[in-house]
Amino acid sequence: MLVLNPNKPSIRNSSKARGKHRLTAKQESFARLVAIHGVPQRQAYIASYRTDGMQPNSITAEASRMAGHAGIAARIEALRAEMVQVNLHDRAETQSFVLKGLKQLALDADSSASKIRAYELLGKCHHVGLFNPPDPALTAGQRSADDIKALLQQRLVRLLPAPGE
Repeated sequence: MLVLNPNKPSIRNSSKARGKHRLTAKQESFARLVAIHGVPQRQAYIASYRTDGMQPNSITAEASRMAGHAGIAARIEALRAEMVQVNLHDRAETQSFVLKGLKQLALDADSSASKIRAYELLGKCHHVGLFNPPDPALTAGQRSADDIKALLQQRLVRLLPAPGE
């Protein structure tokens, strides 16, 4: 660790290379409570810091200040992004597991009712969509030419200024 000025925080080579600053244990606790557990900032501040003798308004102000701290705000965002990735992975993994099970059941079930139900559930999957109502935007071929012309004229009237404007 290299200390440039005793009055300023130290600079760690590894942190500098990554462009990140290390948080204290209390700051990390605050960030985790807010990002991962969804705890309100004020409550996260109370759980992470000593607040004995502090006025409620002071606690709220300090919690807001902590959340606005560049390093803490970046950590909160990083933790939230990580949670999104984990949730997406878990969702994809679960979806894959269910689809494989339904496919296997559709092929190997003992009763016809089980096979039919498995096929039905497979057909209802969002990416198959066999039983979803058709999207009106995709069924334009079922409209008459006059209907499409009237629709386009209405949209052009809304988009283009009237003459003389």
